[in-house]
Amino acid sequence: APGGGRDALVKMLNDKKIATRLLFGGNLLRQPYMKDREYRVVGDLTNADIIVDRTFWIGVYPGLTTSHLDYMIEMISGSGFIGGRLLTRLLDQGHEVTALVRGDPAGRLDPRASAERIDGSASLGDIVGRAAPEVVFHVASAVVVEHSPDAIADIVQANVTFPTQLLEAMTRHGVRRFVNTGTSWQHHDGGAAYRPSNLYAATKQAFEDIAIFYNDAHGIGMANLKLFDVYGPSDPRNKVIPLLLRVLRSGEPLGMSPGDQVLDMVHVDDVVEAYLSAALWLADNPGVMATFA
Repeated sequence: APGGGRDALVKMLNDKKIATRLLFGGNLLRQPYMKDREYRVVGDLTNADIIVDRTFWIGVYPGLTTSHLDYMIEMISGSGFIGGRLLTRLLDQGHEVTALVRGDPAGRLDPRASAERIDGSASLGDIVGRAAPEVVFHVASAVVVEHSPDAIADIVQANVTFPTQLLEAMTRHGVRRFVNTGTSWQHHDGGAAYRPSNLYAATKQAFEDIAIFYNDAHGIGMANLKLFDVYGPSDPRNKVIPLLLRVLRSGEPLGMSPGDQVLDMVHVDDVVEAYLSAALWLADNPGVMATFA
């Protein structure tokens, strides 16, 4: 784990409620039990030491859902699939980018980006003040398809409280362009009316309603992008396209539904283009709030 070793990574995961356990194994000569005992060593124990110093388990059990696994993948990778792609594109275009992260950012982000820890001592207002952004992209969220009671607080914090605090910080520092990420799950029947598929979608809508206040009262322009199912290269999530590619390579059987679902797929590079276009649209339409799907 770059930037702090295993202990730093384990602490970051535990802070995000991803349970871990250390592995009892490796170089057993380092265990107290072996003190003052006779033993014989065969070969170099370098790899055994690596197991002791660097290995840990991430808990798994049959009750984990796909959304749980996607959450773990996103937290471990350091940035989401879409956010990481957008970050790289902005940096490639020569923009200065400040990424808001939880935990130690070392080794988890493109080194060309600046990073500010939102779980550190600095307030969100101070962070926004230092970064002085022209536009804020809010890509992070807590995606939980089927929530448990214990997950409610985290879902509301990530999808309602945090972005509201971000808008408040923008207000105090004169930042007036905000690109938000919504979801097609806010309209599970495919129509224009609001009909959330799950609590995640409901919290997304709740924040959009709050954002209307910041638009009316403070003139913050907001482009809200309602994304459908995103796919693309190097997608670590257990989504349909990566799943089909995996079973194609491995030859393992895949249980399928009757196939009555209708999926709207959009490539991640097209989504990144939409974020960039939304930022330009906000520059040409200051103080306007609109939704794009």
